[in-house]
Amino acid sequence: MALRWHDKGHRGPCDGVEIDRQASGLLAQSLEHCPEAAAHIRPVWEDLRTFSPPGRGSYDLVACNPPYFTGGFQSADPRRAAARHENSCTIGDVAGCAARLLRDGGKFFLCHRPEHLSRVLCALSAAGLEPKRLRFVKKSPESAPWLFLCEAQKGRKPGLVLLPDLLPGEYPSY
Repeated sequence: MALRWHDKGHRGPCDGVEIDRQASGLLAQSLEHCPEAAAHIRPVWEDLRTFSPPGRGSYDLVACNPPYFTGGFQSADPRRAAARHENSCTIGDVAGCAARLLRDGGKFFLCHRPEHLSRVLCALSAAGLEPKRLRFVKKSPESAPWLFLCEAQKGRKPGLVLLPDLLPGEYPSY
């Protein structure tokens, strides 16, 4: 995600927090080949539940692609299972970390599965992150959404805007 932001023009400081050592190593390895990105992206191999950098409470933006599943089939590969299931990182953990990191008014972006919409919005509100914009992602105009994108802001009043569905080939404007 950090490299994608860099490719889209972001040049401010960016911490790429990842609990998986190999995934964090891949970011570090990619940065060795892109000195311009390495000047502002910092790979951080750490658990977001305990991540507490010196800039705590001063981040303008936090984004996360959290584990989506709470049950069902799990991969025999522990890394894949941890990335996909809330075994060791819940949506409450994710929202709590974002709330710790963000300044007042800071923005939190995440994607999740529609079947967990209620649970996600409740976790955000409980952490002091007010859902502000919501957009469903569909494979076609006729299909049911398979994902949603949400923007929340720390310490703001209620007021959720539902944006038009996002279809293949489109890129979100936020």
